[in-house]
Amino acid sequence: MTSAQTSRSGAPLTVERRSPARRRRLQRVELIQLLAIIPILVIVDLVQASSQLQWFDYWSALARFMGPEGSLRPLDLFFYSEGHVPAIPGLIAWLNVQLTGGLAHALGYYDVAVVIAQLLLLRSLLPRERLGALTFSLLVVAFAVLLFAPQGAWNFSRAASGTGWLTANL
Repeated sequence: MTSAQTSRSGAPLTVERRSPARRRRLQRVELIQLLAIIPILVIVDLVQASSQLQWFDYWSALARFMGPEGSLRPLDLFFYSEGHVPAIPGLIAWLNVQLTGGLAHALGYYDVAVVIAQLLLLRSLLPRERLGALTFSLLVVAFAVLLFAPQGAWNFSRAASGTGWLTANL
C-alpha cells in the first residue's frame, strides 16, 4: 500500500506502508542472516589467538620475488607452485612484509575478508524470490558455517596458506 505525500519543495513522495506482520517477518529473516556472523567471529578469534610467525613456505616463497633490500621483482611473481601460479598471493605477501614486517595476523584478517567476499558472492547468486526469504536466509547461514568451518582453520591460523588458496577461490 502506498500513499502520496509531498516534500518541503512540493515534490511528491511515495511512502510504502507494510503491515505489522510483514515487518516482523522481515526482521526475523534478517535476524536469521545475522547468525552468519557467529562462525566468522569464531575464526576471527582463532586468528587473534594464533601465532604471529609465518611458516617456512611463506619465507621461501618471498625469496623468489623479493630482493635482499625488500624490493619487489614483479616478473618473479610468476612461477609454478603446488598446482598454480601464486602471483596475487605473492604480491599480497610482499605487501604484508612492507606494511607489517611479515606478521601472520594481518594475512589472517585478509583471509577472513576474502572469505566474507566469497560468502557475499554466494549470497548474491541465490535466487531469493524462488527460494523464499526463510530458505534464502538459512542457506546464507549454512554457507557461512561451511566457509568458516573449523576444518579450514589452517587457512586462517597459518595465514599465508589461506592467502594462497582462498584468494584462488575468488
